[in-house]
Amino acid sequence: MRRWLVDLHLYLGLISLPYVVLFGVSSILWNHDVRGTRTSEVWERVVAAPHDGKPRDRAVAVRDALGLHGLVHERDVRQAPDGGLRFRVIYPARRATVEVDATGHARVNETYYGFAEVIRALHGFHGWDVSAWGYSWMLFTDLSVGAFAFFIVTGVWLAWLRVNARAPLLGTGALAAVVTGALAAWIW
Repeated sequence: MRRWLVDLHLYLGLISLPYVVLFGVSSILWNHDVRGTRTSEVWERVVAAPHDGKPRDRAVAVRDALGLHGLVHERDVRQAPDGGLRFRVIYPARRATVEVDATGHARVNETYYGFAEVIRALHGFHGWDVSAWGYSWMLFTDLSVGAFAFFIVTGVWLAWLRVNARAPLLGTGALAAVVTGALAAWIW
């Protein structure tokens, strides 16, 4: 059983390694506010803009009619007195500001971000209305977090089995937990 747990611990660690590396890189990009180069494009199109329903639902219908992909937050939707809408569509590699009037004339200002912004977005990639790739990343995140919980439990258990090294191993883990908790409390 011990050999089986060691092997499982090792192979799950190897499978999770790319996630840990990407999460670490995205953390560095977030902490140091590294952003990619930006380019913008403005374009216009006429769409069949719905006139009834909630503003966010109408904005999503306009987004789909324009062929855009990404998240439309309810807080980003503004309704004009004439029935038009102004909203943002957020996607890891780009942001779009859409203004559509009551007649359906839409003006889209898209800003494209570089690769660094995509990696930054992976750090907090939750609740995005995106592609199958985005959902795959979220599933990979959940599996990796489950693997980390397994690593903690099996790591403590395997350390406990090493009678000669029990005190230093568990002491190091306890010290790491205290330092992490103190740092989190200090930041909070």
